Amino acid sequence: MIRQSAPIPLSAYDQSFGLAPSVIRVLSYRYVPDIERFNFALSRAFERFPQFATALARSQRGSSELLPLQSPQRLIVRSPVTWNPDSDAANHLPLFVTGLDLAPGDPVFTATLTPVNGGSVIGLSMSHAVGDGYSFYLFMSYFLEQLAAAPPSRLSPEEQLNKIVHSNASESQAAYGQQDFRVRRAFSVIAFGREFLDSLRGELATGQFVPTLNEALTAFLFHRYGPTLLGGATALRLRVPVNVRNVHPNITRTFIGNAFLESIVPVADVIDSPSAARDTARRIHEAVNSVRNPDYLSSTLHIRSDRIELSAPDSYIFNNQTDVVSTNYTRMPVHTIDLGNGPPVRIFCALTAPTGFVIVPTFDGLEAHMCHHA
Repeated sequence: MIRQSAPIPLSAYDQSFGLAPSVIRVLSYRYVPDIERFNFALSRAFERFPQFATALARSQRGSSELLPLQSPQRLIVRSPVTWNPDSDAANHLPLFVTGLDLAPGDPVFTATLTPVNGGSVIGLSMSHAVGDGYSFYLFMSYFLEQLAAAPPSRLSPEEQLNKIVHSNASESQAAYGQQDFRVRRAFSVIAFGREFLDSLRGELATGQFVPTLNEALTAFLFHRYGPTLLGGATALRLRVPVNVRNVHPNITRTFIGNAFLESIVPVADVIDSPSAARDTARRIHEAVNSVRNPDYLSSTLHIRSDRIELSAPDSYIFNNQTDVVSTNYTRMPVHTIDLGNGPPVRIFCALTAPTGFVIVPTFDGLEAHMCHHA
């Protein structure tokens, strides 16, 4: 039982993310997970991290806060759809995700199961007001620990699923309730093998500088696809995770919140050429090192009660006409989330920005999950 009852205040930075589209992860499996054990683990994870068992609400003072739910969220089970687990779910998110665009009072975190041909799709939606990618990783890691320790179910996963679907026919229409989301944003997925990634780093290297894999791929994506996505991008906005945990007594190792800084990288020439991408990779490297500098990080860190706030001049103004957002999930092993009978066969991640891309790990390389204007 979740005992959190008082509203949870949000920093100004967290509040700004409450107005953004949800962070989305879609995982396709060749099996149906055990629903009872899933709900058991979900309830334990909510007890451990009560921020996820809340709804975004407006306080009497006009600021946003997280309001604890009357009852914990459970796995939302939808009626079966005709779908191949190996198919790309990028442009069919309303089929699989609840909470694509949050309204006041909606849960900030939802998990949805949709049965498909020979398997299932799990859609996870989280408001960025709750926290960053590492916050999600902490929540899911504890969830998976509890899933492994959950007591055995009396019915098989298929029997549980049939019982739920047959007892609640109204769920069959839930998958089509948010089609307007597709009008505002479009998505695509581009896969990169290890051989290509190694050659790309070599091509963008100089005698004085060898870009990291993330720096090289970010520069390549921006110059190859930035003009197509935006029709004239002039800057790259980096979302840089920063390690603030354990640097202050109020910030523990299991801190839940947004802990990253943003840095604008001006681009000299937005053309698809190795020389332009090489220059951008160097600028990205310098920007990341500057943001992660201990003195700079210390100057941006402010503690207010039990919340942290990272602030820097002009860091929250986003120009969706000129900025492309880059987010790196390569250290967040979403592709290994095993719900009982193996990891997902396909994943998709969407970010809280009108245009940009998320770099996601796979078992044989990386994928760029791109978000752009429809």
